[in-house]
Amino acid sequence: MKRFFLKSINVAVASLFLLILFRFAMDTFQLDWGLRIYPLLLFVLLIVYAGIRSNRLKQIEKDEIIIHTDFGFVIDFKAALRPSALFALVYSLFVWVFHSFLNPLLFLNMIEDQKQAIILEGINHDNQQEVDALLASFERFADFVFSPLNWATFTLFGLIFLSFFYSLILVAFIRKFPQLLLIPSSK
Repeated sequence: MKRFFLKSINVAVASLFLLILFRFAMDTFQLDWGLRIYPLLLFVLLIVYAGIRSNRLKQIEKDEIIIHTDFGFVIDFKAALRPSALFALVYSLFVWVFHSFLNPLLFLNMIEDQKQAIILEGINHDNQQEVDALLASFERFADFVFSPLNWATFTLFGLIFLSFFYSLILVAFIRKFPQLLLIPSSK
């Protein structure tokens, strides 16, 4: 089992599986939607770290230590992005399938709740035309943002950006403090 987590792609697949289970648990137990971002942040960080670590382990096995060169930053950066990009792509596909087929009423219910809140707020408002304009504007916005394909696209770009950001930070830290990789020294 220990060898399983030495490859970054295995960490990405395990993280994807856990994240999908978490997503199903959120909907089953009707947990707050705000909680869904934290596992994503954690798993992307773990996948970026695993990508860098597995690349360094491969370099040690092949005796190709190039980490102290300027080109080493690019290689570590690429190694960090590779598994996280695959994770982002597959998770975005899951998001599209989830909102298209498994739970298509989720967005419709959210939109309807917001419409009702706007209408209730508009009852106390003097200008009904302004409330109607706000409601029409919200409907156009919701139809665009809360479609399954657009939501999956936003998820993909968000995860890729997060992976890029985490990769930059983690590679910089690991180049400054190589002991963070927890690789036993061969000396």
